[in-house]
Amino acid sequence: MKILITGIHGFAGTYLAKELRRDGYDVWGIDKASKDHTTLAIDICDSKSLTTGLQIINPDFVAHLAGIAHVEDTSLMYDINTGGTRNLLNACLHLSHLPRLLFISSSLIYGNVAQENQPIDEKFPVNPVNHYGDSKARAEREVNAFSEKYNLEYVIARPFNHTGPGQRIEFVIPKIIAAFKQRKPSIDLGNTHAIRDFSDVRDVVGAYKLIIENFKNGETYNIASGKGYSISELVEETIKLAGHHMQITQAEYLMRTDEIEVLVGNASKIRRELGWEPKYGMAETLRSMLEA
Repeated sequence: MKILITGIHGFAGTYLAKELRRDGYDVWGIDKASKDHTTLAIDICDSKSLTTGLQIINPDFVAHLAGIAHVEDTSLMYDINTGGTRNLLNACLHLSHLPRLLFISSSLIYGNVAQENQPIDEKFPVNPVNHYGDSKARAEREVNAFSEKYNLEYVIARPFNHTGPGQRIEFVIPKIIAAFKQRKPSIDLGNTHAIRDFSDVRDVVGAYKLIIENFKNGETYNIASGKGYSISELVEETIKLAGHHMQITQAEYLMRTDEIEVLVGNASKIRRELGWEPKYGMAETLRSMLEA
């Protein structure tokens, strides 16, 4: 099977490509830059180049990971996450056969959810409270609309927070790990009391691979550990692993006005239907990042 990964050089895309190639799949990629002959350098906002690129690759399956989470220009976020998804869907219509699609959405589409409704399952209403979550929710609707009109077969994955070796330093866990590696005496962080559900990226791409291999058209799956950690708890765990104490300063300039206080996922559906089981605990993930 020929599988195309958009955003193949991104954090999760790199891991997914490695996982699929190890099992013998014919893996191709689209990214803003090309590193080898199996990746086409295409911006998903460029609909014409994207259509040509898909015709060159002619994939059986598309795993759509390309997107952007951190950007000051919110219109650019919508252009890439929502408009780029629309461009990809339109490009699929020009192929000799419609490929199956795995669309990587986000847990942030759920928005602020009351404590009594956590952990959140896939039936919970979509109600994003920030632009990233909204751009992903709109992209989900694009996928649904194309499926209704053109019989596109798809699955939507909603990963909760995930981290691991190789994640960019603008994300909070790599930022913390980098400070420990440098043996810094202190670190500025935002809301250290916010609770998030963190998984290891290797477990997350393992879930993506299971979805590809056990494809169930029209399904939506949360990918989550089911456990919530505050940032301060993760810092304390890292202190134990690194043997280095570091002072945390909760900095006002890093606080978000649209902060979600608690976000924990219920992934019982993918466990039950596809047999997904996480292999890495948070301590093991932090240790692997410290040693990377």
